[in-house]
Amino acid sequence: MKGCVEANLLCYRIFKIATDRLVLQETPDSVAEDQLLAHKQTLFEAFKDLSASEQPSIVIEISDDVSLDIKRKHEGDEGTAKRRKFYEDQEHDAAMARTALLPSSAAAMLAFKNEQEKWPVLNGRPYDQFGPPIGLFHLVFNSFHAAMNSPERFHADEGTYTSIKALFKASAGLYNTKDERITAIDVPLFALLGRRFSIVEGQGVKSDGVILQTCGGPTAYVAVREIKNKLGTANADPYNQCSLSYLKYWAGEPQNALRARCYCPSVLLGIAGPWLSVFGGIYLRKAVVQRLTQYVWLGGDSFAEAELLYVSRLFAALKTAIFTLETYYRSLEPSLFCPRRHVAPFRLFKNLSRRRSRIWHALRQVIPENYYTRRSLTTLVISWL
Repeated sequence: MKGCVEANLLCYRIFKIATDRLVLQETPDSVAEDQLLAHKQTLFEAFKDLSASEQPSIVIEISDDVSLDIKRKHEGDEGTAKRRKFYEDQEHDAAMARTALLPSSAAAMLAFKNEQEKWPVLNGRPYDQFGPPIGLFHLVFNSFHAAMNSPERFHADEGTYTSIKALFKASAGLYNTKDERITAIDVPLFALLGRRFSIVEGQGVKSDGVILQTCGGPTAYVAVREIKNKLGTANADPYNQCSLSYLKYWAGEPQNALRARCYCPSVLLGIAGPWLSVFGGIYLRKAVVQRLTQYVWLGGDSFAEAELLYVSRLFAALKTAIFTLETYYRSLEPSLFCPRRHVAPFRLFKNLSRRRSRIWHALRQVIPENYYTRRSLTTLVISWL
């Protein structure tokens, strides 16, 4: 880590308080010594004793005497150079994506293998093509995880149950074509989400539906879906194809202003027959797509209470996520023509032990076991300074 060899970096675990004062305004004046993360302790280990509803955070304390002086000395040159390199890498990836095959062709296994070797989408295929947790770059994904894993019993109203049963019936149907399936399931989907999917053609991409949010001039892709009439058709699974569609949509030149302003968070849906999977996407130097749910069976028994409750919870969380992203993209409109580039996934504070500190939000549910050691967390944080 250039310029940071001598930095004294301590990591504490703390907890979000009910008023959000901690997250938005200030950190506590002091933290207990037993909250200090041990050397080489993973975040998974630090938070494994928490319930699913608790939202932990990491406070990273950096001593003023060395690292911040070095930061001030180099922030003008080195910071600008890093940002420029980030933009250049992203623009190069977007330019390559615009020349790539159509997602429907590129998602076929042999073609997908070739595409992943040239300009990959970081969706875990193969295993080493994996990005950082997407919840670090927009909290909508953490909120979705929290809603799906909440220990509190979910209560669905009669209207939701009626729509879920209608979705079960439509999803279990046997259709001659994909278009027939889409027509059948779109009625209950609209009732559950309050949004319609539109067919929109981008630069070299036309998925099975998107939800859009206008931002003055540019248009944001809040949600993207790919649908197969049943599993195993068209030589491509919807996860890979939807990953490529996300990349194609956001790599388009009309999205340049939005890519310059944010990480392009989107909710993605892969549907194959009566199976549904939800995943999320962000655009860093490369597009990063990660699963938010397993494949969920939608051809279920309409009298099975557990299945009705689970799918009702899923669509409630999905509806909230879509609304959250719509609100987020509307908030970007005033500054799109005077863009302030990406912000780090933490905030700067000055009142913790008279030192400058950064708070890094993380939900236990999105931290894979052994994903971040203390050293790699330190590297991640310093790289953002």
